[in-house]
Amino acid sequence: FRIQLGVAIVTTVLCITAMTSILNWSAKFDQHDLVTPKVDGVAKDLRAHGRTTAFSDYWLAYPVAFETKERVLLSPISGNRNTEMRDAVRASSAPAFLFFEDSAEWRTLTQWLRDHHVTYEQIVIDREVVVYPSKKVLPEEVVPAWN
Repeated sequence: FRIQLGVAIVTTVLCITAMTSILNWSAKFDQHDLVTPKVDGVAKDLRAHGRTTAFSDYWLAYPVAFETKERVLLSPISGNRNTEMRDAVRASSAPAFLFFEDSAEWRTLTQWLRDHHVTYEQIVIDREVVVYPSKKVLPEEVVPAWN
């Protein structure tokens, strides 16, 4: 009986400790905020620049399109699962790019733009950066695997 009681006490203490850790973590971080971009800010900035299309990271593209009810269309640079959205972004006259700030994709794009003397503007919105090239740039021009 003592062993069973000891096991029950240890299990209870471990469960309470785990729940406390989870609650403390969730109080510090809003899980939705960790994954979802600041859609309102991104959408407003794109519209302010006269654009409603962009190429993006997979994890940013679909939340923005969904949250804006596809008033802003984003196409992932790879892993695209929506050909209509991809075609609409590719057909637009001046798609922007949206990436997480300081991501490998953002660094690759901005380096390519500098190397090819394409001027651009970029706006940081929370942890995302919107890049506005001065001319139309398709992802596969930057990196052949981005298509």
